[in-house]
Amino acid sequence: METSLHPETPVIQFPQINSCPPSLQGTTLGPQWEWNHNPDSSYYSVNNGLTLKTATVTTTLYAARNTLTHRILGPDSTATIELTISSMKAGDRSGLAMLRDSSAYVTVINNGGVFRVSMVAGLTMDASWNTLSTGSEVAGVNLSGSPSKIWLRAYANIQPGSGRTASFYYSTDGSSFQSIGTPYTLNNTWEFFMGYRYGIFNYATASLGGSVLVSSFEMESGAPSSGTTTTTASQPSTITTAPTAGATQSKWGQCGGSGWTGPTACASGSTCSSANAWYSQCL
Repeated sequence: METSLHPETPVIQFPQINSCPPSLQGTTLGPQWEWNHNPDSSYYSVNNGLTLKTATVTTTLYAARNTLTHRILGPDSTATIELTISSMKAGDRSGLAMLRDSSAYVTVINNGGVFRVSMVAGLTMDASWNTLSTGSEVAGVNLSGSPSKIWLRAYANIQPGSGRTASFYYSTDGSSFQSIGTPYTLNNTWEFFMGYRYGIFNYATASLGGSVLVSSFEMESGAPSSGTTTTTASQPSTITTAPTAGATQSKWGQCGGSGWTGPTACASGSTCSSANAWYSQCL
């Protein structure tokens, strides 16, 4: 009988992750979360849900403080957030983004008491962190009545190679989702090698004081269910709440930076201070 002197190499089985259970419970954020900027703790809290107060008056997602990000489950996955929006102020935007130097997002906007769901694409920045474009609406729809909650969803295909896309969805009941806009082609240039992340945001375009409650974040492997309805037509946007140039900005609001078209003068008691080439704030 022959005896082998080379025992078989054991096969190590790694666990396969197919989903991320609902998170944002408890009173602290887990280690899977990462702030896009150094956070301002006076504008957020965690207590069985994440409350995001508007911390920035701006016209660009890239300058919004307290944007919370989460790595994407590859090779493709779907993330869904539940938002309570009844405390949003006119001009506020809150949503779920595919965040990188070339970005797109789905957002709910309080347009003077009329809530609008919008897909925005074409946000870009250069390798020096300068905002080149704040993006534009691809598709949008006004919601009837005064909804207190909305669910936003993003599907991301991050497999290696070109031609990868992300798609966006929304729901007013948490079970029936409609797609909005068109698939967004993801960038894979080397300068921002960390890749795309899911980003949860809430910022003001007119004045501070609003907030949203992010009750849950769920992520699962693969594409969303096939029973969604496609929204192809876009209702005309009537968003007029962004500040106009020449006005006076309140304390903590944006007052300058690359692409900024809003107020450059600060209210009494604060001074416009430049943080970098693309963002200045009344401090």
